[in-house]
Amino acid sequence: MVALTFRNTYLSEDPFYLSGVEALLGQSEGSATWLYAGSQATGTITRFALSQGSGLGSPTTVELSGNGSVFRVSDLALIGDGSGAELLASRVHTQQINSFDIGSTGALSGQTQAISALAAPVTQIATITIGARDFLITGTRDAPGMQIYEWQASGQPALRDSVTDHAKVALGNVSDIATITVDGTPFLLTASAQDNAISSFHIAADGSATLIDSFGIKDGLYVSGLDSIASVSAHGTEFAVVGATGSSTLSLMRVNPMGVLYLEDHVIDSLATRFSRIDALATLSIGDRGFVLTGGGDDGIGLMEILPDYQLLAHGSLLNTPGGALSNLTALTTVTLGTEVQVIAAGQPGLTLATLDSADIAAPMIGTAAANSLTGSARQDLIWGGAGDDQLFGGAGDDVLMGGAGYDRMTGGAGADIFCLDDDLPVDRVLDFNLGEDRIDISRWGVQSLDALTIISRSYGAELRYGDFAARLYDDGGAQLYSTDFSSGDFIF
Repeated sequence: MVALTFRNTYLSEDPFYLSGVEALLGQSEGSATWLYAGSQATGTITRFALSQGSGLGSPTTVELSGNGSVFRVSDLALIGDGSGAELLASRVHTQQINSFDIGSTGALSGQTQAISALAAPVTQIATITIGARDFLITGTRDAPGMQIYEWQASGQPALRDSVTDHAKVALGNVSDIATITVDGTPFLLTASAQDNAISSFHIAADGSATLIDSFGIKDGLYVSGLDSIASVSAHGTEFAVVGATGSSTLSLMRVNPMGVLYLEDHVIDSLATRFSRIDALATLSIGDRGFVLTGGGDDGIGLMEILPDYQLLAHGSLLNTPGGALSNLTALTTVTLGTEVQVIAAGQPGLTLATLDSADIAAPMIGTAAANSLTGSARQDLIWGGAGDDQLFGGAGDDVLMGGAGYDRMTGGAGADIFCLDDDLPVDRVLDFNLGEDRIDISRWGVQSLDALTIISRSYGAELRYGDFAARLYDDGGAQLYSTDFSSGDFIF
């Protein structure tokens, strides 16, 4: 399985500046990369240098000016590109945005305020570039509606569209905003904590927004306390990932080329996922594979992957340790440096940096409707048989194998492999199951617990049964396996 590797924890000598970090943002210019951390508790932005193979660099901190004694940072965004990029910071329920010039070393300077040009209070912000024009999208957690501004050369926003909340749109108490591009068409996604729903909008070249679709509880999105939304690409398809704090759920929404939303998977937190009270969400794509990172009140970072059948697979979690800072996560972001993906999490009482080696994550191998024979590599493979009676060989590495429809035979090879069983009647075979290392994904069978699964001891290993579904596990050492040998950790439900 794909796993996060811990790199380091940063605990400030003055914890004041890393208290209540609500937003994390990475920025690269040339060969240099930085991380910005915005604090809701202190009204500061702290900058760290990032480099491949290293931990978080020495920080520098700037205080934000504004009305009131503390400018409570609620969100960060970049607008523009290259040497002309600016960092934007919004404040909790205040009609003000601060902008900074970004120097060649990532230092922030030239702080300016946009106040009078704004049409409403701002909490959440996002940016999008259409043609040569840069747009800022704003919403607030405590009021309905959304505004779209064009960012002027003067560094001030000019209102281009304002969308009011109504029965068909999710703009009541906007908890998050994301952008997504499908087949070259830009769309905007909004999440509403009041409506427990999301909406998609098409953004025209002049910045005007057209409602495309809304999806909420009445449509099957059973969530409470909708908090976060992020976009990600996987297997040639675009998705929105939705996190809800109250229900501790993660929902995967497919976005088609027209901007229409489709619910593909809905996961409730468990010990395998560890995103209870989810408050931090990030996504990344490595080639054609898409990953989701989660955090909340469960003392860890969860890592999930979008599979070719649009289901979420929980790879595992990076757990908090004594002296760590993975408790009560409030923000997550990723930065790619060469073949190293750095994952940064804000928790209590500081920041944590973990890594993924993208060079070790192989491109997916997808079969056809025919009988395929697919062989993986020494890397971490994703091998998907599709329809037909397939033979899959993982090779070395921690692989994910799925036979799909038909009588399939799967051999994982060396490493901690995950064998996904399809919800079809033909009996699949796992030919080298290593108990305690490999795992069986039976989530498509509808099994909710180990107690509901029938495990029959066989001379070759064991047979799994649930209703009309069955699979045979051939022990890698030729041993006979018994139901008492298995635990919940051997399965993905």
